[in-house]
Amino acid sequence: MLLYLLHLVPWYCYPIQVKRTDQVGRPDIENFEVAMKRDGRPRGIFVGFDFSRDAEKEIRRVEREEGLEIEPILVNAILEKEMNGWLK
Repeated sequence: MLLYLLHLVPWYCYPIQVKRTDQVGRPDIENFEVAMKRDGRPRGIFVGFDFSRDAEKEIRRVEREEGLEIEPILVNAILEKEMNGWLK
């Protein structure tokens, strides 16, 4: 759903973090959270190849306790969407 919304809302409205490592960990999410707070951004997008369980827990915690929305997007989801567009 978020990939659809990204086409409706200008990308520059959200901070975006992209990690090229195999897995996004909790410290990566915490650092992104601090950057979002510093810039006063309530929503952000984090792109990675995979997210650890601790990273997913931190994303849920920060939404529940801090009111920040971090949308995790897997690189595979982006590639699948692009490939489907090319194959049509």
